[in-house]
Formats: sequence, C-alpha cells, structure tokens
Amino acid sequence: MDTVSLHQAGVTNAVGISGTALTKEHASYLKRLTNKIFLCLDSDDAGTKATFASIEALANEDFEVRIIRIPSGKDPDEFVKNGGDFDELQKKSLSVVEFFISEGGRKYDLS
Repeated sequence: MDTVSLHQAGVTNAVGISGTALTKEHASYLKRLTNKIFLCLDSDDAGTKATFASIEALANEDFEVRIIRIPSGKDPDEFVKNGGDFDELQKKSLSVVEFFISEGGRKYDLS
C-alpha cells in the first residue's frame, strides 16, 4: 500500500520492495533508469534494518542514495494518508553517511 499511496499523492516514480527484498539484480536494473535513489522504508527497527540492507545492495552501482525518514515510526502509506508533506521529507532526506551517523547516535553516545 505504501507505493499505491505515494502514487496517489503524486510521487509517480515509486517502486515497492518487500522488506529486504531489494537485491543487487534489482539495483542493476534500476541503474538503467536512474542515478539517484531515495530509500523510504518504515521507520521501525525492521525498516531500519531493511534500509541498511538496501544501501548495501546499492553500494556498488554508483547511485546517489538518499534516505527519507518518516517521523513518528509511521510508514509512507500512513504518512501521506494523514496529510503529511512527502516533498518536504524528500527535501530533508539524509545522505548515506548522515543516515549512518544518525543511526549510530541512537545506539551510542557520540559526544
């Protein structure tokens, strides 16, 4: 439903993956279509784990990868159905390095 809701909200270049289903083969196919990928998975622990796995699958394909974090642990479907501004989230997306630092800061004291 995430992909369907994003399409209905005007994000027409959205592809849905199921959990950690993004593979290196998918990355290779996507490379023929674009050089920039926005990952927007659920913001819960499973979604974060899947984001890390997806980054790994994309790592050797020379993409510009940005990570969109949905606030309050929501998923994309819930976010747009509740009137959230997806374009604003996209503008605030994180680079891979920023994502790694952000997630590290949740686990470790970075001070």
